[in-house]
Amino acid sequence: MPSIHVGAIYFRNITAIYQNGTKPKPASYVLKEMNLAATDLLIDSAKQTDRSRTLFCRDIVTDLHHFSWKMADGLYLSKVDSDRIASLIPVRGIAPALMSLRITATK
Repeated sequence: MPSIHVGAIYFRNITAIYQNGTKPKPASYVLKEMNLAATDLLIDSAKQTDRSRTLFCRDIVTDLHHFSWKMADGLYLSKVDSDRIASLIPVRGIAPALMSLRITATK
């Protein structure tokens, strides 16, 4: 099978809507001001079992800004000022997403 290789794919300032359909009344979350970068996309027969890749990419990075949601009890509002999630190998067992996440809860 021939291979497909793309050096990088970038999406900037995208809006995505996530809907949680596991509850009787589905909750929707709107993600705005999100950037996504996928690097070194390689699709061939040997890469389907490559554990160093995520979705055939060497790395996928998302940047999320200004996201807020109400907690399950409805008493608190949580906000994410900025978050960077990367698919690279974690450092000392801590996921990269947790290293850069800043959440504040207000009543």
